[in-house]
Amino acid sequence: MSFALVFFPHTRTSDVVPCSSFSHGCNVGETTRVRWEGRSYKGKILFVGAKELCEMKANSISADGELIEDIFDVSNAPQTSGSLGSDSSEGGPSAVEREQMMRQIRMEEDIKFIKDMLIQMNATLSSNSERIGRLEQVAMELLRRNPTKPGLNTIDYIYASANEVAELRETKGTNRNQFALALEKLVYKDDPRELELVVDERMRSKDRVRFIRQYYDVPEHLQDNVWKGIKEALNGRVRRLRKALRDGQSGPHRAVENEAGGDPFTFHD
Repeated sequence: MSFALVFFPHTRTSDVVPCSSFSHGCNVGETTRVRWEGRSYKGKILFVGAKELCEMKANSISADGELIEDIFDVSNAPQTSGSLGSDSSEGGPSAVEREQMMRQIRMEEDIKFIKDMLIQMNATLSSNSERIGRLEQVAMELLRRNPTKPGLNTIDYIYASANEVAELRETKGTNRNQFALALEKLVYKDDPRELELVVDERMRSKDRVRFIRQYYDVPEHLQDNVWKGIKEALNGRVRRLRKALRDGQSGPHRAVENEAGGDPFTFHD
């Protein structure tokens, strides 16, 4: 037996009724009188087919009494006179019709499962995208707080070129204090006012101080002591420069450079 999904405009409700309830045939889209539970009602036929399919589609009716068809719906193919929508036989569907009904039901269920799975996948992707965005922000903050340091025996030539440093090596030999003073003058050539400050007071140019410090190839446990001596030589130049300025002497830089001493050391390559 075939069934029909009917929308009742007066009550704005729907129900599944046997096609035998219609006195003038059971055709989709018609508005006709429906006999139901001993009374006659005016209703619009939205779908004709197996009872299970009608019940599944009952949830897809709009407030205006229209059946909202899914783009994947396979139950809307035109039906022949001997198919599911026919009411020519009241003895029930044939074996072929029952197989078609079951196939349609299974396909409807599979489509619903796929749609639900796609919704879940989209939600998961959205959540993962937000999580990745937060991780990227954390990584950038960590890099900002802990910048990459040059590797061992590597020099980042920012304030002086490799050729300029090589020339200083040739002229100053292995005297670390003389080399440090000459390198300092080269590094601060575009900012000479900083040379009037001792090393620890150069808050604005800490990166230039680090640039000078990286040129001494000594064991790690000796690095602080070596740098302490170098810093004392640089600060000594500042003190002598200040004294020369107070005394009104000329050419203080030349005098300071000639007074620099120091021990031999190995350059970083």
